[in-house]
Amino acid sequence: MQYIYIILLLAVFLFIGVRIIFFLISPLIKRSSLVKVYNSFFFTREKKDFIEIHLGFARDLIFHNNFSRRKLLIHLVSGLLNLIKEIESGRIELNKTIRGNPYFFKVSNFRNFGFKERDLKCTEKIRFYLNYFELSFLKSFASKKLVFVKVDKLKIVYTNARTLLENKNKILSIYLRLTNFSMTDIDPSYQDSLSVSKTAV
Repeated sequence: MQYIYIILLLAVFLFIGVRIIFFLISPLIKRSSLVKVYNSFFFTREKKDFIEIHLGFARDLIFHNNFSRRKLLIHLVSGLLNLIKEIESGRIELNKTIRGNPYFFKVSNFRNFGFKERDLKCTEKIRFYLNYFELSFLKSFASKKLVFVKVDKLKIVYTNARTLLENKNKILSIYLRLTNFSMTDIDPSYQDSLSVSKTAV
């Protein structure tokens, strides 16, 4: 029994060590082909069956000036719009699943973008428990108050490229409201096709 505890302890220390290394080399990862970065706080990892969305690297969240939950939401919406641009170009197939974990936000935020939600699988819960302190720290940092992530209440949000594309105008309207009609970070071609008036948003 004692050996099991030792193995578990070593596994935890190994995991923490990997997370620290990942934190240190994240600028290199951003420049690699392992991820596709859309803006400061939005990148994706493309796998065979799905695209996984992420809300930035921990290093970016910690060292960014004037970081806030609202700013993170703006970057999320901006990232989704640029992801839609790639769907329109045909690079991303319409039946491709897009998923992520909204631990910074309420699930209802993602419902506005056409996402559905499901409970975490056992392996996903284990992964999030291992990341518990890091996630709680980042969420507290974003909220500017002490917050503990409730892993049992976490959800995986998911949709497909077709549904995301169908929600393009709604997502764009949300972005314009959040940024007071600024087009920062949106692909320039959206500016040409924008037909939403300021009074209508």
